[in-house]
Amino acid sequence: MTKVTGVTLKINISGAIAMSMKLTLEEVVCSRKYIEGEGWKDIEIELNDKQKNSFVELFGYRCQARTCRTLRRFIANPSIHPSYGIYRRVYWDENDECQYCVGQDYTEEVRYIRELIIKDMGGRR
Repeated sequence: MTKVTGVTLKINISGAIAMSMKLTLEEVVCSRKYIEGEGWKDIEIELNDKQKNSFVELFGYRCQARTCRTLRRFIANPSIHPSYGIYRRVYWDENDECQYCVGQDYTEEVRYIRELIIKDMGGRR
């Protein structure tokens, strides 16, 4: 385990996964991560292009180009948007692929998350 000191922990998602610190969309949006033994820490997230593209592929599947553009704008600067509890179910795996942990209905839940993002982007697609 890595000892963390100070107020801000700067970390990229690939590094977090290598340290067994899976990051969720909620943590990316809130810019905070719970570190075992250290408590909550402010973090700066740097998503790489593969991680961003994977996010857009997951939530933009079978969508129009304008919806995909909205998703790209969202994930380019996620920390300026509000967070929702369902964002805890969205995470990046060790291959930098964005994944969704299904509750009941995969299709409906992915659509719901996409609609939350579009609403937070001012309803613009």
